[in-house]
Amino acid sequence: MKAEYNKGFEQYISEMKPGVEQAIMRTLRMGHENAILKKDLLRKVKENGFLVHERTIRYGINRLRKSGVLIGSTGGTQGGYWICRDREELNEYMNRELKTRIKDMREQIVQMTKTADKIWTADSSQLSLDMPF
Repeated sequence: MKAEYNKGFEQYISEMKPGVEQAIMRTLRMGHENAILKKDLLRKVKENGFLVHERTIRYGINRLRKSGVLIGSTGGTQGGYWICRDREELNEYMNRELKTRIKDMREQIVQMTKTADKIWTADSSQLSLDMPF
């Protein structure tokens, strides 16, 4: 199964339109142990002829993930990117990174909604003078 996955992966890359996303895919390696630091990924993409900003790399990763590419990552200054080798690695990434962000965003939405409900009346979009913070 892994050989078939790798074969499909290479074919997927070769069928991509030349650009930043293809350069990202050509650089990433399979397995968390082969993660590439964000700064090194940026350097490699630039070596492929794309003068891009770090944000462009993040957007490219995001687009690739939304198209179904199984890219894992870790955050922080030593954070890196890799192609998930198996479901276990993918689940570990999603639990550690994505699900915690979703939980944090949900908490923000709940608290901000509670505050908004306290300071804005149903018939007004104006701030109340007795704001709770």
